[in-house]
Amino acid sequence: MNCIFNNNENYLALTLVCLIAFMAPAQTGTPNTDWYTANPSAKTFTIRTADELAGLAQIVNGTWGGMPAYFNFRNCVINLADDVDLSDYGADYNDGAGWTPIGINNIYNGGSFSGTFDGNGNIITGLYINRTGPNESRFVGLFGYIMGDTAVTAVRNLGVIDADITASVDRAGAVAGHISSGSVINCYSTGTVTGKNDVGGLIGFINGGAIINCYSAASVEGHDNVGGVAGYVNGSTGSVTNSYSTGSVNGNNSVGGVAGYIYGGTITDCCFTGIINGNHHAGDIVGRIFNEITAGLDQKNKHNIKIYEDIPPVNTFSGKFYHGDGDTNKFTAGPNPAVKHSGSVNFFWQGAVLQSGTLFVYEMSGNLVKKIIITGNCSNAIDKSEKRNIGKWDLTNTKGQPVCTGTYVIKGTITAINGDKERISLVIGVR
Repeated sequence: MNCIFNNNENYLALTLVCLIAFMAPAQTGTPNTDWYTANPSAKTFTIRTADELAGLAQIVNGTWGGMPAYFNFRNCVINLADDVDLSDYGADYNDGAGWTPIGINNIYNGGSFSGTFDGNGNIITGLYINRTGPNESRFVGLFGYIMGDTAVTAVRNLGVIDADITASVDRAGAVAGHISSGSVINCYSTGTVTGKNDVGGLIGFINGGAIINCYSAASVEGHDNVGGVAGYVNGSTGSVTNSYSTGSVNGNNSVGGVAGYIYGGTITDCCFTGIINGNHHAGDIVGRIFNEITAGLDQKNKHNIKIYEDIPPVNTFSGKFYHGDGDTNKFTAGPNPAVKHSGSVNFFWQGAVLQSGTLFVYEMSGNLVKKIIITGNCSNAIDKSEKRNIGKWDLTNTKGQPVCTGTYVIKGTITAINGDKERISLVIGVR
């Protein structure tokens, strides 16, 4: 490159500008796959620019003019070597739709990413997606669809900053819309994520995969299954661990600060410090937990601990018996209004006269934490419409030691005066 000017004072400055422009990778808004085609049989690849990242999307999606990579980079590692600005793939790109997610289908040959993407502590800015048309496909985020297994498929050490995602479809998240049996480790996001169902600040839907050591400060909005970190956690091996969110989470049904809806998965050592707005099933940690979740094996009684009732873990937990007085009986748990800062969770009953009851507190792994005796009141003269305090958990274990922060399952039975035994189950997040 020649930069010759008659003005000597300008010569040095403009020569430096030319040198900088020459040395910096050019970004054109045109996907680049040269990093791959130079050695497609390699196991490790390096990406430095937005164009190269867009090239990865084309290869995975099968839209680059060549054959899709075998298993879409399975057993391969793609390293991000620098911060990437995706502004050239923003509102003026792709007829206003913006960025095309990496992985747009749930098929094995040319639709999902199956390798490891290591951000190496770098950040991605300028992520803009606007998928609001009538025929948009699901899976919206930096990655659309990730599929593999937790041993070889992962997104790690990556930040997605100031994401701007708007979608009229299901499964949207700043890092990924959908993950099947992959992991997200040491990742974070900020910005806004708006979708229909299964919407998360980080991940929209995770099936049998793991989210570990992550956080999101993004504002999240959707209809059903909306979470600050993940919208929907599915499968017995689906998990969110040591993660948190701080943004606002807004939705209609199953709205949670960490996860909107859990079907068989677990939440461990997570917390939320933002604002929740939901019409049904809204909670600080989890919005809704589906019935019959196996929480673990009780080593003493040798039976699986299950959550049989669909009870939302919100500040006040409510459930109804399926027998006896049915709709007139109500069990709740929460702070004691008379002693708000007592450091305990109190249990209340409103309805039929009780005889006795026993509750067991378990860690999500199934380990027994504490046994709680419910005190009954056998007087038939008691006002059945009155809310009565029938017991409490002082947030200690069987040895009297304070419990760690995390998520706990409380399960047991309450016996009515007529001898009927009814199940009680709920989830409490201790922060």
